[in-house]
Amino acid sequence: MSSSAIFRRKPARYAAAIEIQALRSTDRSPRGPLEMCRAQLLRSLDTGDLLMGTVKRKRTGEVVELVIHGLTASGSAVGRHESGLTLFVGYALPGERVRVRIRDDKGRYAFADLLEILTTSPERIAPPCPHFGQGRCGGCDWQHIDYSAQLHFKQQIVAEQLKRIGHLPDIPVEEVHPSPDQLHYRLHATFRHQDGHLGFISTDDRSPYWIDTCQIIEPALQAALDDSSLRHAIPPVDRVRLITDGERVSVHHQPAGTDRVDPSSQAQPAVFPEVLGVRFRVSPGSFFQANRAQAETLVRYALEMLRLVPEDRVIDVYCGVGLFTVFAADVVHRVLGIEQSTAAVRDARYNTRRFGNVRILEGDAASRLLDLRDYAASVVIVDPPRAGLAPEVIQAIAAQHPQRWLYVSCDPTTFARDARMIVDRGYQLVRVKPVDMFPQTHHIELIALFVSETA
Repeated sequence: MSSSAIFRRKPARYAAAIEIQALRSTDRSPRGPLEMCRAQLLRSLDTGDLLMGTVKRKRTGEVVELVIHGLTASGSAVGRHESGLTLFVGYALPGERVRVRIRDDKGRYAFADLLEILTTSPERIAPPCPHFGQGRCGGCDWQHIDYSAQLHFKQQIVAEQLKRIGHLPDIPVEEVHPSPDQLHYRLHATFRHQDGHLGFISTDDRSPYWIDTCQIIEPALQAALDDSSLRHAIPPVDRVRLITDGERVSVHHQPAGTDRVDPSSQAQPAVFPEVLGVRFRVSPGSFFQANRAQAETLVRYALEMLRLVPEDRVIDVYCGVGLFTVFAADVVHRVLGIEQSTAAVRDARYNTRRFGNVRILEGDAASRLLDLRDYAASVVIVDPPRAGLAPEVIQAIAAQHPQRWLYVSCDPTTFARDARMIVDRGYQLVRVKPVDMFPQTHHIELIALFVSETA
């Protein structure tokens, strides 16, 4: 899941000052995870200095040395130069002393490119992919980190986001549930395409980087990448989406400048990945978890945390193709699913067709929840996009007065922001369990349980 925004270009000092003011304001409306992460790390900057232009920015191109002291929620390493300048650097690790070249000087913080590792962390390993690294493929950014260390850093990041963004410093974050497969786990991927070449955006965030192998996609998708006839059968489109259930591979096109997904000559009407013995129909345009094994992990934790009983009334918000809906319907008397994607609604209705206690509603989450104000749900499940929950969705769910509120998040920054708002509405955050859905990357999935203080 992803979101993007286009902003009118302004001088850097104004952009940074706006971020600081947003951080200091009481407005908790959804912001992109990157902006949230940057804002949190700008706490110490002075807004007035930035607006007046008194902070000097003359170091672009300069080579400096520093010690890395942490990793950010966006995956970059961060350290402070002896001059006081905070630097964000890709592909470095905490404890390493590095030499970097400043690429983009913002005043009291800057972005830099790694030139040399002067002191190497014991947690650094040789990446398994020949396309990995600075200036290369941007599909993965943590292949240089030992896997046990990846899990440790992700646990730290979740805890830090809850403390800094959510102002919830005392919430214990459980150890990250590891992925059984650290490579070859992705069952779908979207590639850039041009003249028969497939690849991902490079680490400069601008140009595509063409690849012939990928270490994190499932073997069936790699076989499709190896098929030169498939590459050259693709029409001139901007993006190509490949998805598999382990048996079939379906290929779809996304024309440039649109969100539309079109079938190719190699398209299947749907694929049917299996989770805990249940086959789910997933059509083009429908969302499904990228890591099949960890989708099962999420379902197990959801059932463990919720402890559903037949009398429960469940609303599954952003239900997608019905992953959590199906397993809830096995236990409770009634489940309502809410989903905005028409393709996903069709799949969810198909996947829940054997149940007489499920209803799938198509539409905007906030509007549909308002329509259900008298439903009196005892349990609400939310699995929102990366941007998290809009304030009106949180308010509409709180108006249901559910006893238990399960939150599945793919971004710890927006989760921390939302957790604060949920706690402020009379809920206690009792469990936070990160699940490593995306090994070799900084991306973090988590599942959390809130319980009503009046339950």
